[in-house]
Amino acid sequence: MALHSHPLHGDAIFVLSQSPCVESTFPNQLCRYGYVTNSKVKFVMVVDSSNTALRDNEIRSMFRKLHNSYTDVMCNPFYNPGDRIHSR
Repeated sequence: MALHSHPLHGDAIFVLSQSPCVESTFPNQLCRYGYVTNSKVKFVMVVDSSNTALRDNEIRSMFRKLHNSYTDVMCNPFYNPGDRIHSR
């Protein structure tokens, strides 16, 4: 699987495979998206390609929100690295 990098935001890059939509063993197609931070934290999102409501800018927005939430957790002085992250 070849990966290509594209600038997304000042401190992160948006990584997509050469063909972001790939056929799976299921009847639907799945699109996979990846996001890598400067500190090498990787987030992967897999969505059903039949959901045409999702656009690239919405995917980027979701990754930014996820990255911000992850950063908030990591900066919390009461969080122990390696502990499970729970959402409310």
